[in-house]
Amino acid sequence: MDKIQKTFESTIAEYLPRKVCLRIIKDKCDAFGIRLNQGQLDYIESKLASISGNNLTIPFDDEQLKDSTIPKEITSKGKLTIPLDDVENVDNVSEEILEQFLSKLPDLISEITDVLLRALKKDAHKKLKQDKQRRSKFENNLNKTWKEPIDLLELFLALASELGEEFNHEYRPTAAEHQDHGFDVLTRLHARSCQIGFEVLTLLRSGFADGAHARWRTLHEIAVIALFIAEYGDEVANQYLCYDVVDCYKAAKLYQQYCASLGYEPFTQEELDKMKDTYEQMKTRFGFTFTKSYGWAAKIVGKDSPTFRDIERSIKMDHMRPYYRLASHNVHADPRGVFFKLGLSSTEEDILLAGPSNTGFADPASGTALSITQVTTALLNHKPNLDRIVASNILMKLKDEIGDAFVETQAKLEND
Repeated sequence: MDKIQKTFESTIAEYLPRKVCLRIIKDKCDAFGIRLNQGQLDYIESKLASISGNNLTIPFDDEQLKDSTIPKEITSKGKLTIPLDDVENVDNVSEEILEQFLSKLPDLISEITDVLLRALKKDAHKKLKQDKQRRSKFENNLNKTWKEPIDLLELFLALASELGEEFNHEYRPTAAEHQDHGFDVLTRLHARSCQIGFEVLTLLRSGFADGAHARWRTLHEIAVIALFIAEYGDEVANQYLCYDVVDCYKAAKLYQQYCASLGYEPFTQEELDKMKDTYEQMKTRFGFTFTKSYGWAAKIVGKDSPTFRDIERSIKMDHMRPYYRLASHNVHADPRGVFFKLGLSSTEEDILLAGPSNTGFADPASGTALSITQVTTALLNHKPNLDRIVASNILMKLKDEIGDAFVETQAKLEND
């Protein structure tokens, strides 16, 4: 990766002394009233590249010597001999020439970049084909190891998605008629949880345990909010929906602050005023604490500035905090995230994981099954009947089987 840097350094090492000598020789000739032509400059530079000794002889024509002030004693038959060790202002000349060279460096870098990028694109098909073949081989081998637990997870996700879709289809008209805010929130949270579940599945199939675990972190947040809404009912569900106004207004103000530097068009004052009016209406309706983070939960939690952890604690889900903390390392740029990797859980070697691996799937898969079971159960229990209770039980049994299957495969992989 340092080929260009080494070439640059060797060029400087070769170029600078030669250009310095050439410049000093030219300045001496100028002082004698001799203007060197391009042929002579090229000749001098070529001689400087291979000269041995301390003197350089330069040929001139009669016309150049005619009006010059060059002392006759240092010329011989139209030639000038200059001692190379008799130079002045070497440091100043060197600095000036180096400055000139470096001033051209941005253009040089741009040119090199374009050349290398064209070459890279030209060979892209071959490289990408090789990468695809290598990735396909890896995923086929991974599937042989993890096929049973991954298939169970896929079956689970398909069932959970289908249950949510059916419930939404059956009850949506009635919910709309009765302004059932709890149903509206829970169906939206459930749909989002299923989408993330399939993201986890895709990441696991491709060997990205840490990415899957990071997505589970979001799933856990959705599960906590869903259980909180399910427990505290329609009023808090309505506040949750209304809080979107607060989020939108805060986002608009942030956008307005930086849109110019990002090259985007700002909101008009009319648009901002409209959003602010709606925001102020919500503040008047629900109180000042409503406008703070998680303000929609402030009344239930009993804090003016509640946190997600407060919401966890209120529904007795704070025992999941260690797992949530562990998954957070794959979201944030903290030091633990650079040192600890689920994808390296079966090795003690100090390896920098920069791609997929075939290990570490148990935690994200088990967590995903657990969180989606919680969200789906919260949704189905909103209007329970015998079918929905049985469906919830099936999900819970599948969730346990998924956890066991992934742990068993992980243990076998580590033993092997």
